[in-house]
Amino acid sequence: MLARIISTLFLIISVTSLTTQASKIDEIKTRGHLKCGVSSGLPGFSYVDDQGVWRGFDVDFCRATAAAIFGDPDKVDFTPLTSKTRFSALQSGEIDVLIRNTTWNFSRDVSLGLGFSAINFYDGQAFMVPKSLKVKHVYDLDGASICMVQGTTTEMNTQQYFEKRGLEYKAVYFEKTDQMVVSYQAGRCDAMTGDASAMLGLKSILQEPSEQIILPERISKEPLAIMVKDDDPQWLKLTRWVVWATLEAEELVITQGNIEDKLIQPDQHTSDFLEVDADAARQVGVPVNFTEHIIRAVGNFGEIYDRHFGKGSAFQMDRGQNALWLNGGLMYPPPFN
Repeated sequence: MLARIISTLFLIISVTSLTTQASKIDEIKTRGHLKCGVSSGLPGFSYVDDQGVWRGFDVDFCRATAAAIFGDPDKVDFTPLTSKTRFSALQSGEIDVLIRNTTWNFSRDVSLGLGFSAINFYDGQAFMVPKSLKVKHVYDLDGASICMVQGTTTEMNTQQYFEKRGLEYKAVYFEKTDQMVVSYQAGRCDAMTGDASAMLGLKSILQEPSEQIILPERISKEPLAIMVKDDDPQWLKLTRWVVWATLEAEELVITQGNIEDKLIQPDQHTSDFLEVDADAARQVGVPVNFTEHIIRAVGNFGEIYDRHFGKGSAFQMDRGQNALWLNGGLMYPPPFN
């Protein structure tokens, strides 16, 4: 009997705690701005321009999230984080969301008290070398010194690739990407490695980019995803649907340029997307037209990609796996109806 009473009291206390705990979205609204963790500087993903404005692919997803909550993409503060500090910043509450080219893998998903919401970029690890080395493939780097950022999946991937093939290498570790770039240019290492998109971005800022090549192999899967603390399902779901909103908009051919016309004469799919179910919107703490706010702020996924990596950028990088499923890619948003 006593055990049953104690069990009942514990259940009541637990339920009360859950119902009185403020949600992350309420906390953000009360504060008046979103706190978004980004890279400390990576071309294409997140960087500060000459006017001191944060720009980049990940930055736009921070702005999209702020637009969903507030209707204003500028209500966001950016916190630059290294690979070493990114998880602790999220765990401690220094930031609300981590949108910083972070690979979704098993150990991170289950052991950090954090959760991945949605993949916003598919990538793979690549290697960059000076043309003067006359290296054509990764396996030609036997005995080479290789620059890499510590605390990333790059370390393990490189070790496994070289060990499996009986190759030797010397790892040269750095805490920050800019430190790695300086050392690579100074000749401290024969090669530099990281996500292929990062290598392409870093190549563009080297003193002689035309004298560098990115080797053809991709030695790993790097699904880069948005991350939040795993104690608030409402916040997890909202950050997930922000990403999917940009993809659904691209599928429906809704852009920053034509959204006014789409609102005037929407078909059923467009109507369901631009004004979602009221009860569902209330469940995640946003207005029914939060998707409209996102597209007005940053555009659809294709527009974001083109702006930072594709035809509107210096990189001219093909969509590849980051194309919509309709075009042979992996980007597949769930329906909004």
